[in-house]
Amino acid sequence: MRAVLSTLMVMAAAGQSAWPHCIEQNTVIRNAGKAFFTNIAGYGAAAGCFLDDCKNSDKFAVSSIESCINVCNSEPECAWWVFGTEEGMTKCWLRVADDGREAGDGWSSGAKTCSPPDVQKLVMGNTECWIDGFDYHTCCDPKFGPNGNTQCWDGMFNYNRCCFPRHEL
Repeated sequence: MRAVLSTLMVMAAAGQSAWPHCIEQNTVIRNAGKAFFTNIAGYGAAAGCFLDDCKNSDKFAVSSIESCINVCNSEPECAWWVFGTEEGMTKCWLRVADDGREAGDGWSSGAKTCSPPDVQKLVMGNTECWIDGFDYHTCCDPKFGPNGNTQCWDGMFNYNRCCFPRHEL
């Protein structure tokens, strides 16, 4: 309890409020020229990505604001997240800064620290595959091409099973 109170006092002193009050309602962060492009396919992004490439995108379709926040919290370079609708699809945008802040009806934005208490850091790919020193970056990194690192695959483990999580965002 003391740790929670201490955290809330630090946040209040810094001008931040606790979840969900820290969400900046009706605010979009455009971050023109500073968008954070990364591989989000390994977290379960399958649609709504920049140029339909979820292996190199700053945006992706999500089912909830929590999924957006979980991805941001999983990427060290992500400092801000934006949640809203584009072309009829609910999406998340990852940002490195809060430049280009604008009013936008229906949009929500927040700093990486603006998250529910149970926020998760996601593991890329299917965690059931990462044994014996194998991991997403060793086996699925886009530098290995469309089928990943062939040295990772055998009769039990393959690109489609291992390089995508069991659930989409």
